[in-house]
Amino acid sequence: MTTKKFLRYWFVLAVLAVGFTAVSCSDDDDEDNNSISWSSIAGSYTGTLTMSMQYANLTFPDQTIVLSKSSNNKANLSYTGDCGNFEFTSVTVTENSDSSYSIAGEGTFYMEMSADYLERYGMSNMGIATGTISGYTCIVSGTITSKTEYNLVLTLPSVMGGTTLTFAPATE
Repeated sequence: MTTKKFLRYWFVLAVLAVGFTAVSCSDDDDEDNNSISWSSIAGSYTGTLTMSMQYANLTFPDQTIVLSKSSNNKANLSYTGDCGNFEFTSVTVTENSDSSYSIAGEGTFYMEMSADYLERYGMSNMGIATGTISGYTCIVSGTITSKTEYNLVLTLPSVMGGTTLTFAPATE
């Protein structure tokens, strides 16, 4: 083999080696590469929060829950209102075949035992000091079809024998 052929052979091998090793990686697993239309579901939702428990059923009108994108198919869900506050930092959002979105996750719901609150709703503090803020495990699930059509259910299994909060658009 002549020197010229030998150099050409190594040149071709080098080009092939570079070609095989310099393969570009796609962004298929990139957090922003998904089918969720965040612009259609992220934002504030104002509606009615209904609290159902063993001892009472309470309704809180004009409450606001905020949904914001955290990553890929994860969202933050937060609420500060008349019956407490919560922050979910990793709620799973899934697009359904009917273009609605399913919401599911777990977080902590914080409630304050206030004398005003108890008096307003005719409840006893059952020996708990007023002004005490307690956090409870809370599970959220529900569906969002649009900014005006949604239903979220928050379950607090350890509060008053099991408490369910339902958040939905206000009925007129």
